[in-house]
Amino acid sequence: MIFYYKGEYVADGWQVSPDDLHVRFGVGFFETLYYSGQMIRYLDAHLERVFHSMEQFQIAYAKAPWEEVVAELLRRNDLAGGTAKVNIFYPVADFGQRAQPLIQVSPWQPESGRTYRLAVYPWHQTSYLSGHKSMNYMHNVLAKRHARQQDRDDALLTDSAGQVLETSACALLFSDGSGFVAPKSDFTLRSVSLARAAGALPIRHRPVRLAELPEFRHAYVLNSLIGMRPVTSIGDTAYEPDEKSCELATLRIL
Repeated sequence: MIFYYKGEYVADGWQVSPDDLHVRFGVGFFETLYYSGQMIRYLDAHLERVFHSMEQFQIAYAKAPWEEVVAELLRRNDLAGGTAKVNIFYPVADFGQRAQPLIQVSPWQPESGRTYRLAVYPWHQTSYLSGHKSMNYMHNVLAKRHARQQDRDDALLTDSAGQVLETSACALLFSDGSGFVAPKSDFTLRSVSLARAAGALPIRHRPVRLAELPEFRHAYVLNSLIGMRPVTSIGDTAYEPDEKSCELATLRIL
C-alpha cells in the first residue's frame, strides 16, 4: 500500500525510532473520512476537529494539499473511481518538531442493509482526552475486541457513573418514536456525522443513563463510513430497526 508522509509518496514503509513518542506512547491524533467516488465527504469538518486537538495541546503541525494527495493515492493504489476510506494521521515523534500528516487510503464500501448488535463494555476510561481522537486508541480497540468475543458488532462505552457515551467507533442516537436523543457528556468525541444527521432529524442532546436504555424504541450508530444504521440490541435489550430515519440521516453523511 502506498501512502503519503512528509511530502512524499511512500511504498515501503518509513523509518521510525523507538524513541519516537508515537511509537512509545501513541502520541498523535487522527481522522477517518469517506471518499464517495467523487469527493472526500466533509473534509473541512474533520480537519477542523484534528487541528483543534493539535492546537489545544500546543502541537505544531504541517498541512498538505489534501484533495490532490488523496486523488493521487487513489490512483496509485488502484482505487480510483470507487468508494474508499481515507485516514489522516498526525503522529508526533517529538514535541519539538512539527508533526507531519500521514495520509492513507484503503478500499471501503458501506453496507446499506447492515444492523448492529452492541455489547456493553464493563470497563471505563474517561479523561480530558476522551473528547479527542487520539492515536492512543487502546481502550476503544479493547472494547471492540470484547464485543467481538461476545459475538456482537461493537461495544457501548459508559462512564463510571453509568452514563452512556458512544461506541468504540461510532456516535449513538436513541428514539422513543417521536424524537431523537444523543448522549451528552464531556467524555464523548464531537461527532461530524451526528452534526450532519441533525440537519435531517430533530436531535436533542442530554445525559442518557445506561439504566434507561430499555425505555427507548429505537437505537442507532453513526460514523463517517457507515452513515446512520439501526441497532437491534444492546446487551439484553432489543430495539426495532428504523430504516426510514437511517436513510434520511445517511443522505447527509455519505
